[in-house]
Amino acid sequence: MFMSSAELEASRAAADPPRQKPLTAMTLEEVDAHQRGMLARGSRSSAAGKYQINRETMRWLRETMGLTGAELYTPELQERMGRERMRLAGYDEFLQGKITAEQFQERMSGVWTSIAKPDGRARNARDPVATGRDAFQDALARARIEADALKARGERLDPKGWR
Repeated sequence: MFMSSAELEASRAAADPPRQKPLTAMTLEEVDAHQRGMLARGSRSSAAGKYQINRETMRWLRETMGLTGAELYTPELQERMGRERMRLAGYDEFLQGKITAEQFQERMSGVWTSIAKPDGRARNARDPVATGRDAFQDALARARIEADALKARGERLDPKGWR
């Protein structure tokens, strides 16, 4: 039997270890320890922060982005991590017209389960709630407009600046 979103949140809340400080004041090492505690207490997820990055992915991003673990998990770092996930899923290729919006959405549905596949289905049956195709396509259209505005001003979208 699958858990509903509400049941999953209740499970996480019960398993979420108490924190002495907010996530944004923790180092990445402290977030890792917090996530380890969540899993040890029976949570089905160790997701933390704005982009709900789980422990395994957090460790992978630390390595990919050349982070030491001593960095604070600030809103800015969370944004960089979220953008790095998008970049690795093909965001630059999408902006350059090398892949379609549907191809990028398919890739992103594998990154965040809240994003539906282009056909509107959730990535897996355990996660029936997903952002629909239209909402995702609207967000991509806004991103392309922003990238075009940068280009028109003679500025360059530099994903390396996300690191």
